[in-house]
Amino acid sequence: MADKSVEDAKTTQHGTWIMNWSLPQNAFWQIGVFRIVVVIGLLFYLLITISMLLYPGGTKADPHTQGYSFFTNFLSDLGHSVSLSGESNIASMVLFIIAMILAGIATVLFSLAFTQLFTLSSSRLTIRLSHLGALCGVIAGICLIGVGVVPEDLSTWLHNFCIYAALVVFVAAYIFFFLAVVRTKDLPKRISWVYIALGIVLVVYTIISVWVTFFGPAPGTPAWVIIQATGQKIIIYATLLALLVESLLVPPILRKDAYPR
Repeated sequence: MADKSVEDAKTTQHGTWIMNWSLPQNAFWQIGVFRIVVVIGLLFYLLITISMLLYPGGTKADPHTQGYSFFTNFLSDLGHSVSLSGESNIASMVLFIIAMILAGIATVLFSLAFTQLFTLSSSRLTIRLSHLGALCGVIAGICLIGVGVVPEDLSTWLHNFCIYAALVVFVAAYIFFFLAVVRTKDLPKRISWVYIALGIVLVVYTIISVWVTFFGPAPGTPAWVIIQATGQKIIIYATLLALLVESLLVPPILRKDAYPR
């Protein structure tokens, strides 16, 4: 009985630690991390753009096309070692992998650092919501890294699993963080507006995806490809843009608390 009590106490302590941890109050976490996220975000856009320009050609519907098509090629096509046209795609693949790894790192760092907005909150529920958001954000970041390091032509099922897992867990992170933001009344409204804007994009994308699944064009048709390939990019670009904007807005708020120098 005594051993069981000790084990239960340890389990409780671990669970409490997961919900009640906090980051060091220093310049790195309150300013440096957000600057890193901004730099990584800009690098992601740059690397993906160059990767698209270097892609030889080919889509799943037509392997004879030349170059990368924003509307008919998926981002995952960039990660193939051999393009869908049958040509070497090593340069584009390397840039895609680096970009996805950076996106994953940025997501992890932002998710952890964003919790600092709620450390002074009087509500334990708000703090726990932010920590749940951070946990989901870290998992989403790891999944994004998985999308890059496991190309579609290496393992289709694992690549797709990382994509869908990243999407689902990121949406969960968004909900937890949004609830924490709404419950923290002292935050500037611009923090909320960024989350609301991202939420609108996510809702619209979800509605379109449901419509396409049940009422839209058949999978593999040109219309289906255009909707899915374009929607995928909009979601990723909008999400990263939201992280960039929030990373510019948060440090001035944290600096008011006079972090140790």
